[in-house]
Amino acid sequence: GIAFYLAANRFLVFLHKNQLISDPIFHVVNNLCRWFIFALILLFTLQQLGVKISSIINSFLALAAMVAMGFVAVWSVFSNFFCSLLVVIFSPFRIGDEIEISEVVGGSGLRGKVVDFNIMYTSILESGDIPEEEKALIRIPNNVFFQKATKRWKGDIRQSVEKHLFKKSISG
Repeated sequence: GIAFYLAANRFLVFLHKNQLISDPIFHVVNNLCRWFIFALILLFTLQQLGVKISSIINSFLALAAMVAMGFVAVWSVFSNFFCSLLVVIFSPFRIGDEIEISEVVGGSGLRGKVVDFNIMYTSILESGDIPEEEKALIRIPNNVFFQKATKRWKGDIRQSVEKHLFKKSISG
């Protein structure tokens, strides 16, 4: 294992001295090689002591999968929470406005009247030539407003988002 590390290190030093790789890349790859060799030596030592390496690798992979899923779930929640704060600060729309969200500016997309807002979602009531009782209530994650183009038409009766959010938290 050490011989492999020394050979890889010599190769990296050669590339670095000939300016084929930059300083940061040299240090990162050198550290990765060091840790990889250390992990291999540890695994082979444990195997010699009678520990099943496959069970260690399976446990590590299961742990890595759980951490990855947890990170994705938490990232989504934090993203929506942070974006709801940005919606309150920048006020791209108000309760009562009609908005349209589309992939590109000028394209058509999801359109409706803003009827509710909370830290995770903005709810819009579908608009168009649909009878009132058949209109769908659509919940849009707040981070969508920072990923898509949004058009806004001012409504007749408008209410600021932060006041609406504050009323909701007190009353219910």
